[in-house]
This record gives sequence, structure tokens and C-alpha cells, in this order.
Amino acid sequence: MPVIWKTRFRAVLIATFAMCIGAACSGGSGESLRILVSNDDGVGAEGIDLLVEALRAEGYKVVVSAPDGNRSGTSDWRGPSEFCGDLSVGTATTRSGYPASTIDGCPADAVAYGLEELFPGSPPHLVIAGLNEGPNLCEQLAGGVSGTVGAARTAARVGMPALAASQAAPSPGGHPDFPSGVDAVVAWVQE
Repeated sequence: MPVIWKTRFRAVLIATFAMCIGAACSGGSGESLRILVSNDDGVGAEGIDLLVEALRAEGYKVVVSAPDGNRSGTSDWRGPSEFCGDLSVGTATTRSGYPASTIDGCPADAVAYGLEELFPGSPPHLVIAGLNEGPNLCEQLAGGVSGTVGAARTAARVGMPALAASQAAPSPGGHPDFPSGVDAVVAWVQE
């Protein structure tokens, strides 16, 4: 693998489950893109907050439906269960104060709730799960461990364009460079 590629993208892994191409996601006729955002780190996590703020700054209509706490490693499991919670719904805000729906459940539950309840009459054009803290490596994806990927798969299963995005730290014990991951996700949405 070329060093430039490693250097540029080693901290960002983005897995796409359904591509958002051209007018299929544009909303047509100048309508603002509607995006459901979720994650597996919980509504109070740094990654989802920075992503939501960046998408809002681009003028997209953002709705947040996320687990009420960290549910990493829950794949696309659905509750109620010991791991996913009792599926109670609440309200909260992201770190920056943006309103969000919270689910005492897994990321897949949060996406399902968002799709079924938060877009009456006008479904979102795109679902984004992330920005997850930590890598989602091949063995995690193939083994069905990632809650971030599970959230995107939940949307893709019902025909919704979806994107799962994760941001690893550049070194063990380091802090993820969320701004570079957010920039990559926003660039993908803009394409």
C-alpha cells in the first residue's frame, strides 16, 4: 500500500453500504438534503457532535437518533435485550446542544426508530452512522461486531442509502483526529 495512502487515510475508515448518487439523494428541486445521523458511541460522544455540526453548517436538515450511551460492538442487534436495553425513548442534546432522540437500545434500534418515527411523510435521503471513535477493521466488519456498521446496515436493508464512518487514533492511546474524519464524510455527502 503506498505510503501516501496510508498517511492520508490511516485514521479514517469509511464503509459505504449504499451509495448516494446524484439526484437520488439531492432531494430534487433545491430541497435541502434530509440526513438521519446515529452512532454506537452514544448521543454525547464527540464524533457525532462534530459530524452533526458540520452537516448543519452545510445547510443539510439533520435529525439525530442515537443510543443513550455507548453501545459499541453490538453489530446490528435489536432489543429489547440485556445488551441493547429496554428500547425506551428519550430526548437529549449533542455536546453542542443540538436536539436528539435517544434510545435505550442498540444503534440498529436507534436507526429503526429514526426511520419509522422522526421523518413523517418525508423519509431521509441518507443515513449516516458515526463518526465512531475507533477503527472498524476488516475482521470487525466481517464478524458483525461494529455497532456503527450495524446501524448503517439496518438502513440499507430497507433501501435507504447509508454510510458508516469511523475515526481511529493515529497511534495507540492517541486521540482520534475527528475533524479529518468529519471532512471526509462531508465530502462524500457533497459528491
